[in-house]
Amino acid sequence: MTNPLESENHPIRSLCNAAIRTLYGDTAPELAVSRVEEELGHILRKGFAEPYLAAARIADRAKSAGYLTAPRGSVGSSFVAYLLGITDSNPLPPHYLCRKCRHFEWAANGTGSGFDLPNKQCAECGSEWVGDGHRIPYEMFLGIDGNTPPNIDIYVPKEFEEEEQKELRLYTDNLGSDSSQPLVDLFAHEELSIMKRLHALTGVHPRDIPMNDPEVLSLFRSTGALGVTSGQIKSGVATYGVPEMGIQWVREMLGIMQPSTFTELVQISGLSHGNGTWEGNAKERMQAGRSSLTESIGSRDQLMLDLMEYGIEQDKAYAIANDVRKGKGISDSFREVMLKSKVPDWYMESCQKIQYLFPKSFAVSYVIMAVRSAFYKLYYPLEFYASYFSVRGRDLDMELCTQGREAILKSLEEKKEDAMDRFPLELALEMTARGLRLKKNIRGSDSEYVIESDRGILEIPLK
Repeated sequence: MTNPLESENHPIRSLCNAAIRTLYGDTAPELAVSRVEEELGHILRKGFAEPYLAAARIADRAKSAGYLTAPRGSVGSSFVAYLLGITDSNPLPPHYLCRKCRHFEWAANGTGSGFDLPNKQCAECGSEWVGDGHRIPYEMFLGIDGNTPPNIDIYVPKEFEEEEQKELRLYTDNLGSDSSQPLVDLFAHEELSIMKRLHALTGVHPRDIPMNDPEVLSLFRSTGALGVTSGQIKSGVATYGVPEMGIQWVREMLGIMQPSTFTELVQISGLSHGNGTWEGNAKERMQAGRSSLTESIGSRDQLMLDLMEYGIEQDKAYAIANDVRKGKGISDSFREVMLKSKVPDWYMESCQKIQYLFPKSFAVSYVIMAVRSAFYKLYYPLEFYASYFSVRGRDLDMELCTQGREAILKSLEEKKEDAMDRFPLELALEMTARGLRLKKNIRGSDSEYVIESDRGILEIPLK
């Protein structure tokens, strides 16, 4: 365990201080400083710094090699993890920030995500302001008193995973038999490999993609921006191939809820990954007009903050949210607390139906990945399809796809709705509906797709 007398000079503090100055300048907002100090106090007091540093080293090496990483689970709720580059979601409340002069401004109450803030210029220097922040408390990750070991899970590209396991072995070997220490785990995610290909093909870095492009966001509620009809692609939304948003029942959710903001997509991601959150719960209330999408309980963190908005003390709000996220419902004593705070009956009823609640930070990370994917699909279609098929189209019947729309449709009709091998075929159908074609590569490449942008053709490798 770290000696408290040494914590002031601990490397994790130095790294966080440098990162916060880079982001917010020498006069960082008080809330940001107090948040990082509060988290660091818990981390250093419990001797939990090393997993953060190990994860940061992995993320930094991935970045140096041209790869993205992504958080898995609740680690994205930690501001320290964000400052160390482990996560891509800023958990502070929504705010504007000028990347040039570092001028800063908190958003008005009620803003769900800084990504939804309207574009405007910095009041100090006239540069374009950037919206950021998702209002995610750290307690559901570290615990109300900071005593929960912060197990850190990270998504990495598959081709990067094996090498980085060596770093983890060094860390776990140092732990020995101490089972109370936090762990760092890596999980391969093919979408990160797709992103690297898309960056190479388009020259557009995923981190430079805006999260509030109206045309991109429209893909999550309609098909028009692709220049196709829902009848042509057999879907009311244009999310084929978009991570976590392309499977049938999530597309049905998108069709019902018609999201237009990043905040709404985060809610949908939370509802779709929870258990007991959508069917028989939020879906029925929304369709009956009894509650809206943003009022529905989409994440454990939102539940805690909602209860605090009703005036419930933080420790009780945390305890209620912790029970509900595990499917334990509401105890009689907590029901009394909620009734005294005038929490609506429908809200308590919804809590009782929930079996599992998703972490908000995990939903934010998934939606960031989804919006990036949708951006490439809309503006760089051939590059998008080439990258997807290169990584995820191993079982795609290329001979069939070169035969055109009718052959693809017939094959889809023969497959079950939830069959995994539908996904690349659905993308091939969408591609042909957009006027793009797949054809055999007769020029010799046996491993790479060849893009003919001027002719709208994607040549299939011979493999």
